[in-house]
Amino acid sequence: FKASMPQKTPPPLGKNPKRHWLLETLEHRELGKILCKLSPREKEIAISCLDWHNEFNRKKWKKNPSFHNIHHAIAVMYSAQKLIQAALKGNDPLEIKNDLERWNRKSHYQIEPKELTQVAILAFALHDTGNILKTIMIGPESKPAPQFLKRYTAKGAEDRSQKIAEKLINAHSRKMPEEKKEKFQRFLPLIQHLINETKFNLEEKAPFGVFTRVIDQVGSNLFNTNTKRTSGLLQEIYKENPKTKFTPHHFFNFTRKRFEQLIPSKDKRNSILKIWGKKLPKEKTGLPQEPIEIGEWLRPVSYTHLTLPTN
Repeated sequence: FKASMPQKTPPPLGKNPKRHWLLETLEHRELGKILCKLSPREKEIAISCLDWHNEFNRKKWKKNPSFHNIHHAIAVMYSAQKLIQAALKGNDPLEIKNDLERWNRKSHYQIEPKELTQVAILAFALHDTGNILKTIMIGPESKPAPQFLKRYTAKGAEDRSQKIAEKLINAHSRKMPEEKKEKFQRFLPLIQHLINETKFNLEEKAPFGVFTRVIDQVGSNLFNTNTKRTSGLLQEIYKENPKTKFTPHHFFNFTRKRFEQLIPSKDKRNSILKIWGKKLPKEKTGLPQEPIEIGEWLRPVSYTHLTLPTN
């Protein structure tokens, strides 16, 4: 996503969503094409969520760097669609098609393989809204109004995101003819499931669990164009609780470490990287390997002798 994002309040979608400022400034043109292929309602939902991220940073977070922002959401969406499209063509190291079969066996609402990209785009546009919103209020004509938090808040974020997803999708459904509501009713349970699976639980074997964590915690960092995302995450954690402890060596090598945890097979990791067209960042060395309070780490005089990573 381009760093020179407009600072003015984005215009409404209007009658021609293809001219929306977001689609014109996407660095990942392929994602822009995918958004343009969504139905008008789906597109409006996705872009509303991205707009809220931009509005939150402008009005609440202001000039501070951040992590759970529009750049992160776009990177997750982009890495997800690349893996799904590869899987549907037979290149499926994460067994996404098998996960879809598992989901359909246990769910009352069936999802077609060709619909999975749409579901994922909606889910990951929504997945971090709970980091910035308490909820949304549904106003006249089912128009959603975001109720922003005072700061980025990780605690309870996934649960808030799932409730926001339900409110937003139901609000849009009310404006649709009965015969067109069925698709959103089928999509919603899987959207909420994908949001919930962004929680890190290495032992859980739910459908799409590994896929969701790989794109959210690995792919998002490889595709993210925000060079201040790591310092932004530190600031988010610090503002929520300055006493939080973290291990700098693991934190600044998170992408590599988490990828190995999620995908123990080197061959599978390489297959995923090939689909993405990406390489892992080099390991950063010379960093403390013992937990320290994040507030101490951020004190200007604490670690001036180290050459610190910038992203």
